[in-house]
Amino acid sequence: MIAEKTILLTFYLFLLYLPLHLSIFYLIFSFYLSIFIFVLICVDTAPAIVSDAVRSELLRRSGGVFLDLDIITLRPLPSRANWLGRLDHNQINTAVANFTKNHRLLQMVVDAIPKAYDPRQCCSIGPELVTSFLHQLCPDNITVPDLTGPETMESCDDITIYNTHAFYPLSYVKEDILRMFETRKGLGPKFFASTQAYTLHLYHSLTKSGRLIINSDSILEEAARRNCPQVYKTIVRNDLLL
Repeated sequence: MIAEKTILLTFYLFLLYLPLHLSIFYLIFSFYLSIFIFVLICVDTAPAIVSDAVRSELLRRSGGVFLDLDIITLRPLPSRANWLGRLDHNQINTAVANFTKNHRLLQMVVDAIPKAYDPRQCCSIGPELVTSFLHQLCPDNITVPDLTGPETMESCDDITIYNTHAFYPLSYVKEDILRMFETRKGLGPKFFASTQAYTLHLYHSLTKSGRLIINSDSILEEAARRNCPQVYKTIVRNDLLL
């Protein structure tokens, strides 16, 4: 805070020693630059923010299962109601979620969205808000950061929190998530031989430029071959893009 005040004071002193017309120019320039930066931030985070708000309200009103569009299911989802999954030690994610209609947690989240909304943060009304309320409801069970082991399931009242490997077996670190495209290393068969994951999250913002090569034994190709065999065969037979 002291550093910010010092920079601001220096800027205004600088303006005092400029001719009037230049001082006005710099003030106007700074004003529009601030607006431009704010708009860029909002445009970049808008899809995630809208998705978080819609997800919470849809689940609150109707209940059921919600999956982000970049989620691939690998096996049937848990049959129990009211569950989420950990993304990492600090955050419980909402990309894969199941809740009953009018659940208490979702009502808390929806009510808090107007005050919690921060256009500069991608997750202020999504995972961050949900994690915060779960910690408030069950401070001994839901810790931030997580103090349980990587294989441990957590609970808060009637909500089950699955471990990281259940829904997010590949982390959102770009180097890790891009492993799903790696070829000629046998990663696809190895991954499916060792994982018990319900889903695979593509993290579209990190993988949208990725290209999948057919007959390459990658993780993503193996997921397509196992989950959508007829579509996969058609793609291979007609030399289409996957």
